Amino acid sequence: MNKTLMTAFCAASLLLGTSAVMAQDAEMAPPPPPHEEMGPRPHEFGGRHAAKMQDRLADELNLTEAQKADLQKVREENREKMKPLMEQMKELRKQMDQLRKADMESFEKVLTPEQLKVFEEIKAKRHADMKQRMEKRQKDFGKHHGPRGEKGAEMLPPPPPAE
Repeated sequence: MNKTLMTAFCAASLLLGTSAVMAQDAEMAPPPPPHEEMGPRPHEFGGRHAAKMQDRLADELNLTEAQKADLQKVREENREKMKPLMEQMKELRKQMDQLRKADMESFEKVLTPEQLKVFEEIKAKRHADMKQRMEKRQKDFGKHHGPRGEKGAEMLPPPPPAE
């Protein structure tokens, strides 16, 4: 009975200690980096991907040339309507990046030199991990997001039966 009680006490202590450490790590997480550090966004690749998707969809729907022209006109009109909103978003992103940078500077001012050194190491490791994940994601992109890739297959209708 005494051994069982002692084992239960030790297990409870470990669980509580682990949750306290994890909670502290969550509170100390630095703000995300400015979006410039994360690389280009999908729309910044020049629209090649979107054009391929549009062509593929047009083929799958058997659109006529007139329909394609009408849809292109609609897209261009909507793009013109969105331009001012995109500019607003770009300005807001710049403001947010400035605030994040100021927040990080304030955060780092609170740390001791030893803590700052450890924090820089943590940031470098997280940056390297993120870069590695992004490279893997880019390498694996075609495997998972092709027209019948494992993640995209459930979103597409089944292929027509062969005749």
